[in-house]
Amino acid sequence: MPEEKEKWEIPKLTAENHDSWFRRNKVKLRGKRVFYVCERSLEEHCRIATAEDLSDAVKELDITDNRTVKARINVDERDKYLEDEATAIDLLFRSLSDDD
Repeated sequence: MPEEKEKWEIPKLTAENHDSWFRRNKVKLRGKRVFYVCERSLEEHCRIATAEDLSDAVKELDITDNRTVKARINVDERDKYLEDEATAIDLLFRSLSDDD
């Protein structure tokens, strides 16, 4: 079994394997169901569209860096996004060398 696991590990990123590295990591992140954090921002993912969507887990937060725009977001969705983002970053860092 350890040999099988080694076969599926993604090699460290190099100039020669960058295309393959990106494709394999995309598949890996999709398999872990965290790739959406690469496609959508936190604000897009957590924004509440209509008043019917409001629940007890809603809070008004300033989530922008340079603007003072307030948005209503679902706090549970925000927490899930942040957790998944950390998972995605961890998985990507595992296949980078110390120099990257």
